[in-house]
Amino acid sequence: MGIAFELEDSPALAVVIEVLDEMGIGHAPGLEAFEADVRDGIASLVSVMHLGEVLALRAPRDQEVNMVPAIEAELTLLETKGSMPGVFAVLRRIEQAMVANRAGRFFMLFAAEWAEDEEVRFSYGSTEDLIAMLSRPGGWCLRLLDLRNGMEMNSIQYPFVFEVLVRGPKGTGAIKPIP
Repeated sequence: MGIAFELEDSPALAVVIEVLDEMGIGHAPGLEAFEADVRDGIASLVSVMHLGEVLALRAPRDQEVNMVPAIEAELTLLETKGSMPGVFAVLRRIEQAMVANRAGRFFMLFAAEWAEDEEVRFSYGSTEDLIAMLSRPGGWCLRLLDLRNGMEMNSIQYPFVFEVLVRGPKGTGAIKPIP
Protein backbone atom coordinates (compact mmCIF):
# COMPACT_ATOMS: atom_id res chain seq x y z
CA MET A 1 0.00 0.00 0.00
CA GLY A 2 1.25 3.45 -0.73
CA ILE A 3 0.46 7.12 -1.13
CA ALA A 4 1.44 9.23 -4.14
CA PHE A 5 1.54 13.00 -4.54
CA GLU A 6 1.41 15.33 -7.51
CA LEU A 7 4.65 17.18 -6.90
CA GLU A 8 8.02 16.39 -5.41
CA ASP A 9 8.50 18.22 -2.14
CA SER A 10 4.77 18.78 -2.05
CA PRO A 11 3.45 20.41 1.13
CA ALA A 12 1.13 17.40 1.24
CA LEU A 13 4.10 15.06 1.67
CA ALA A 14 5.29 16.76 4.86
CA VAL A 15 1.74 16.86 6.24
CA VAL A 16 1.13 13.17 5.55
CA ILE A 17 4.49 12.11 7.02
CA GLU A 18 3.66 14.03 10.20
CA VAL A 19 0.26 12.29 10.47
CA LEU A 20 1.73 8.84 9.78
CA ASP A 21 4.35 9.40 12.49
CA GLU A 22 1.66 10.61 14.92
CA MET A 23 -0.45 7.52 14.25
CA GLY A 24 2.42 5.03 14.37
CA ILE A 25 2.33 4.03 10.69
CA GLY A 26 5.66 3.13 9.12
CA HIS A 27 6.63 4.74 5.82
CA ALA A 28 9.53 4.94 3.40
CA PRO A 29 9.93 7.34 0.45
CA GLY A 30 10.65 6.50 -3.17
CA LEU A 31 10.01 3.66 -5.59
CA GLU A 32 12.84 1.57 -4.15
CA ALA A 33 10.91 1.38 -0.85
CA PHE A 34 8.19 -0.76 -2.47
CA GLU A 35 8.43 -4.52 -2.94
CA ALA A 36 9.89 -5.64 -6.26
CA ASP A 37 6.57 -7.18 -7.38
CA VAL A 38 4.79 -3.78 -7.38
CA ARG A 39 7.63 -1.35 -8.11
CA ASP A 40 7.39 -1.39 -11.94
CA GLY A 41 3.64 -0.76 -11.90
CA ILE A 42 3.98 2.14 -9.47
CA ALA A 43 6.79 3.60 -11.60
CA SER A 44 4.49 3.41 -14.62
CA LEU A 45 1.69 5.19 -12.72
CA VAL A 46 4.11 7.92 -11.58
CA SER A 47 5.18 8.44 -15.18
CA VAL A 48 1.70 8.43 -16.74
CA MET A 49 0.07 10.62 -14.08
CA HIS A 50 3.14 12.89 -13.71
CA LEU A 51 3.34 12.28 -9.97
CA GLY A 52 6.21 13.53 -7.88
CA GLU A 53 6.67 11.50 -4.71
CA VAL A 54 5.51 8.13 -3.42
CA LEU A 55 5.55 6.69 0.08
CA ALA A 56 5.42 2.98 0.85
CA LEU A 57 3.35 2.32 3.97
CA ARG A 58 4.55 -0.29 6.45
CA ALA A 59 2.91 -2.44 9.09
CA PRO A 60 4.24 -3.14 11.59
CA ARG A 61 6.04 0.18 11.64
CA ASP A 62 9.54 -1.09 12.38
CA GLN A 63 9.64 -3.68 9.57
CA GLU A 64 9.85 -3.57 5.79
CA VAL A 65 6.47 -5.26 5.33
CA ASN A 66 3.90 -3.70 3.00
CA MET A 67 0.73 -2.61 4.76
CA VAL A 68 -1.60 -4.54 2.38
CA PRO A 69 -1.83 -7.70 4.57
CA ALA A 70 -2.64 -5.59 7.64
CA ILE A 71 -5.35 -3.69 5.70
CA GLU A 72 -6.83 -6.95 4.39
CA ALA A 73 -6.97 -8.32 7.95
CA GLU A 74 -8.70 -5.14 9.21
CA LEU A 75 -11.23 -5.22 6.36
CA THR A 76 -11.97 -8.89 7.02
CA LEU A 77 -12.66 -8.07 10.68
CA LEU A 78 -14.97 -5.25 9.56
CA GLU A 79 -16.92 -7.64 7.33
CA THR A 80 -17.08 -10.53 9.81
CA LYS A 81 -17.23 -8.80 13.20
CA GLY A 82 -18.05 -5.15 12.50
CA SER A 83 -14.71 -3.93 13.94
CA MET A 84 -13.82 -0.48 12.63
CA PRO A 85 -10.46 -0.56 10.79
CA GLY A 86 -7.70 1.70 12.08
CA VAL A 87 -6.85 2.69 8.50
CA PHE A 88 -10.12 4.66 8.36
CA ALA A 89 -8.94 6.89 11.22
CA VAL A 90 -5.60 7.35 9.45
CA LEU A 91 -7.32 8.40 6.19
CA ARG A 92 -9.59 10.86 8.01
CA ARG A 93 -6.66 12.32 9.94
CA ILE A 94 -4.62 12.75 6.73
CA GLU A 95 -7.50 14.61 5.10
CA GLN A 96 -7.97 16.89 8.15
CA ALA A 97 -4.26 17.74 8.19
CA MET A 98 -4.20 18.41 4.46
CA VAL A 99 -7.20 20.75 4.66
CA ALA A 100 -5.66 22.57 7.63
CA ASN A 101 -2.37 22.97 5.74
CA ARG A 102 -4.00 23.92 2.44
CA ALA A 103 -2.55 20.88 0.65
CA GLY A 104 -4.18 19.34 -2.43
CA ARG A 105 -5.10 15.86 -3.60
CA PHE A 106 -3.29 12.58 -3.09
CA PHE A 107 -3.51 9.03 -4.44
CA MET A 108 -3.92 5.82 -2.42
CA LEU A 109 -2.31 2.78 -4.02
CA PHE A 110 -3.40 -0.81 -3.28
CA ALA A 111 -1.68 -3.80 -4.89
CA ALA A 112 -0.25 -7.22 -4.12
CA GLU A 113 1.41 -7.41 -7.55
CA TRP A 114 1.68 -4.75 -10.24
CA ALA A 115 3.43 -5.08 -13.59
CA GLU A 116 4.58 -2.10 -15.63
CA ASP A 117 2.06 -2.49 -18.46
CA GLU A 118 -0.85 -3.74 -16.36
CA GLU A 119 -4.27 -2.12 -16.34
CA VAL A 120 -5.41 -0.83 -12.96
CA ARG A 121 -8.75 -0.11 -11.38
CA PHE A 122 -9.09 3.64 -10.85
CA SER A 123 -11.61 5.72 -8.97
CA TYR A 124 -11.74 9.07 -7.23
CA GLY A 125 -13.73 10.92 -4.63
CA SER A 126 -13.54 12.09 -1.05
CA THR A 127 -11.95 10.29 1.87
CA GLU A 128 -15.44 9.19 2.92
CA ASP A 129 -16.02 7.78 -0.60
CA LEU A 130 -12.84 5.69 -0.24
CA ILE A 131 -13.86 4.53 3.23
CA ALA A 132 -17.32 3.56 1.95
CA MET A 133 -15.73 1.59 -0.89
CA LEU A 134 -13.28 -0.17 1.42
CA SER A 135 -16.19 -0.99 3.77
CA ARG A 136 -17.94 -3.06 1.13
CA PRO A 137 -17.30 -6.81 0.85
CA GLY A 138 -13.94 -7.34 -0.79
CA GLY A 139 -12.51 -3.96 0.24
CA TRP A 140 -10.03 -2.81 -2.39
CA CYS A 141 -10.21 -6.20 -4.11
CA LEU A 142 -12.85 -7.38 -6.55
CA ARG A 143 -15.39 -9.64 -4.83
CA LEU A 144 -16.20 -12.54 -7.12
CA LEU A 145 -18.84 -15.27 -6.87
CA ASP A 146 -17.94 -18.68 -8.28
CA LEU A 147 -21.23 -19.90 -9.73
CA ARG A 148 -19.99 -23.50 -9.83
CA ASN A 149 -19.87 -23.80 -6.06
CA GLY A 150 -21.44 -20.59 -4.67
CA MET A 151 -18.15 -19.54 -3.04
CA GLU A 152 -17.20 -15.88 -2.70
CA MET A 153 -13.58 -14.87 -3.16
CA ASN A 154 -11.52 -11.72 -3.37
CA SER A 155 -9.49 -11.18 -6.52
CA ILE A 156 -6.30 -9.15 -6.23
CA GLN A 157 -5.71 -9.42 -9.97
CA TYR A 158 -5.96 -5.66 -10.56
CA PRO A 159 -4.09 -3.02 -8.59
CA PHE A 160 -6.37 -0.25 -7.33
CA VAL A 161 -5.65 3.51 -7.38
CA PHE A 162 -7.97 5.93 -5.61
CA GLU A 163 -7.50 9.67 -6.08
CA VAL A 164 -8.56 11.42 -2.88
CA LEU A 165 -9.94 14.84 -3.68
CA VAL A 166 -9.35 16.90 -0.56
CA ARG A 167 -12.19 19.29 0.18
CA GLY A 168 -11.11 22.63 1.53
CA PRO A 169 -9.33 25.84 0.58
CA LYS A 170 -7.01 24.30 -2.06
CA GLY A 171 -8.59 20.90 -2.65
CA THR A 172 -11.53 21.85 -4.83
CA GLY A 173 -12.60 18.34 -5.64
CA ALA A 174 -12.33 19.13 -9.34
CA ILE A 175 -10.73 16.50 -11.54
CA LYS A 176 -7.63 17.68 -13.34
CA PRO A 177 -7.10 16.16 -16.77
CA ILE A 178 -4.17 13.78 -17.18
CA PRO A 179 -1.35 15.80 -18.82
